[in-house]
Amino acid sequence: MQIAETHGLLSHEQFTVDGTLLDAWASQKRVQPKDPAARTPSDDGDPKNPTVNFRRQRRTNETHESTTDPDARLARKSSGTASIVGYLGSVLMDNRHGRIVATDVRAPGYDSERDAAQNLHARKSRSAIDDRTTRHDGYAISQQQRKLVEESFGWGKVVGGLRKRHHCGQRRVDFVFRFVHAAPPRT
Repeated sequence: MQIAETHGLLSHEQFTVDGTLLDAWASQKRVQPKDPAARTPSDDGDPKNPTVNFRRQRRTNETHESTTDPDARLARKSSGTASIVGYLGSVLMDNRHGRIVATDVRAPGYDSERDAAQNLHARKSRSAIDDRTTRHDGYAISQQQRKLVEESFGWGKVVGGLRKRHHCGQRRVDFVFRFVHAAPPRT
């Protein structure tokens, strides 16, 4: 980033923030209650791969955690979809030149993506970003440039191995996510 800055290849005016949900290297079967007394033993006699029925069982991040990857959290892309055990990977991209200047991986649930992007839909007529920002031409440009971020996520998941990482722990997943997005191909 410092090299791009010294050569004038970064704009300080127009940036895009976007995130993607990353599957953790953890099994749904290993999402157990935090309280060991609440854990129910499997009745099929197979200690390595027990049969588990999740139907009508309420599992939340407050009550459950993954025993395989304790840093990962339950998350879903939208209401009505199944929860996965994963992380939220976010990128900050310079709109003028299409360069990713920062990446971040956290457990899902933090609000930085929501706070940084306008979020209007049928049930919510107000946004975190007001008309002072959206009335400028730069905002329209940034909405068009968002495609580049989505392309980097697609490339990272298909080619870069981010669809299902083979690493546990937030620090390792963050390193792999940053490494993959260090120099994604330009189309």
